Amino acid sequence: MNNGDLATTNRVLATIRAAQLSGDRRAIPDEIFEEVGKIVVQPCVEVIVVDGGKYCLQRRSKDDGGDFGEGRLHIPGGFLKPVNGAGSVACDARWMAHTECGFQDLQYIAGPVAIYRWPMETHKYANPVSLAYVFEPCGIKQQKEGLAWFDIGVLPDRQEVIDGHGGEVHLAILRVFFDSY
Repeated sequence: MNNGDLATTNRVLATIRAAQLSGDRRAIPDEIFEEVGKIVVQPCVEVIVVDGGKYCLQRRSKDDGGDFGEGRLHIPGGFLKPVNGAGSVACDARWMAHTECGFQDLQYIAGPVAIYRWPMETHKYANPVSLAYVFEPCGIKQQKEGLAWFDIGVLPDRQEVIDGHGGEVHLAILRVFFDSY
């Protein structure tokens, strides 16, 4: 990379950071996020929501099935971005559970209960480390469609879980959660 390319890259990153600090949730274009994610370890939060002896998984929607398999189950969660939460992984987890599952308010129970560092090249576009947290809905228990509830200690059938390495990661996280709960 020459000095001109480096200067341009620095300006682009500074512009993105300024937009993030101003609260712009979409400040970083997906294409840049994915390329940066291939070279920098990115934390992900996996949100295990429990209620009345059950835990929930979310079905991938028709629109975002991607390589995971449309309609397949997964632990709600995603990549941590500076603008998602209020300064902690637990806050980001709460925000993601609200966004993905519709829960209005969640009480922190435990976490991280599992940490998984994905081997390079096992994720399509990133270099993630997954941190699993446990929460319980409180107050009004609204939720979006597409959630499936299971008894704690019972795994879903493998063919129902997201495809590939991601599915194996989610099942491993659930096993660790069961052992610690």
